[in-house]
Amino acid sequence: MIPEISVITATYEADVDAIQATIDSVASQNRGFAIEHLIIDGGSKTFDIKDIVEHNEHYGTITYWVSEPDNNVYEAFNKGIKAASGKWIVFLGAGDSFASNDTLKRVFPILNETPDDIRVVYGQALSEPNILINQNEDWSVYKTKVRRDGFFFAHQAVFHRSTLFEEYGGFDESFRILGDNELLRRELMTREAVSVNFPIAIQPFGGLSSCPKMLPCFLSEATRIYRRYPLEAGFHHRIYVGTKQLIEFFETRFSSRFIRFLSWFYLRPFIVIWSPVQALKEFVRKRD
Repeated sequence: MIPEISVITATYEADVDAIQATIDSVASQNRGFAIEHLIIDGGSKTFDIKDIVEHNEHYGTITYWVSEPDNNVYEAFNKGIKAASGKWIVFLGAGDSFASNDTLKRVFPILNETPDDIRVVYGQALSEPNILINQNEDWSVYKTKVRRDGFFFAHQAVFHRSTLFEEYGGFDESFRILGDNELLRRELMTREAVSVNFPIAIQPFGGLSSCPKMLPCFLSEATRIYRRYPLEAGFHHRIYVGTKQLIEFFETRFSSRFIRFLSWFYLRPFIVIWSPVQALKEFVRKRD
């Protein structure tokens, strides 16, 4: 039976309990259709992925696994894509989980009803402890934020039709942390998507892209993406919106007075001063 949904998990030196949590989440999905779970390990030395797979053979959901060196998560994802046979593909990292045991059962009818020319279906993404972090709006609203404001997606809550990868060939492996969003921007700057109004996935707080030491890489890759796929409102607008998002994140997520001090005395003045300067620079560049 051809799987309706392929779940691809990339790991490298991940916590074994986190990997197990993801395997359990996939296997516990209530469904009346076939799924497959593919695990792509980057050659971890602290555990043997084969032992983990064999320990979970009773589930019958892990159909493919490999453990060999790769350069980054997107090379691992691409390996999984080549081995996947599902009509739709979703990517969960080690420790990520579906929002409930009925998640795939709820989304499956929507995937079936989605027109063939639409290749992205997304839902809400949560961060522990169940804080909504992204994609909580209908596409008619969210596409403006994607195309004008440069909003990103949480890939754990995005279903990709397999034909999307047949056209694009997979993720751009030159990216380290934003390759998933580069691919989605490639698709959605001109094409449409379908949204579902319920949580799809939960991701632990503290992933690679949120690690402070990865901030220079994040900014560099975000700049590459926005230059490759220019925003309708200009790059300076994205900096403005992005800083506002940081302020909201700091002031709602942290109660520390020090964090609030940084927000009020560094980020807010940054919005007031930096954004108009960049807007002027962009205006001059366009005139030249």
